[in-house]
Amino acid sequence: GVSTDSGIPDYRGPNGLWRRDPEAEKLVTYEYYMADPEIRRRSWLMRRDTAALHAEPNAAHRAVAELERRGVPVRVITQNVDGLHQLAGVSARKV
Repeated sequence: GVSTDSGIPDYRGPNGLWRRDPEAEKLVTYEYYMADPEIRRRSWLMRRDTAALHAEPNAAHRAVAELERRGVPVRVITQNVDGLHQLAGVSARKV
């Protein structure tokens, strides 16, 4: 994903977290989360310790923001919840 270069691990990619640690997917899957108190505890710890809390926009985020500043019609469709596109300067309504 575009945020990987900001230190946020990719989940589904060829070297993604879920391929390296299939158990990690349980931490963000509703059915597992609701069924197992230990999964809930580990999920909250993962969220507390996430790299996203300290991540900064990278060159890709800044490039999209620059396109918008130059008047290029931009829309960002993403599953990311890290807010890095907005931090780079892309209008929140366009993400």
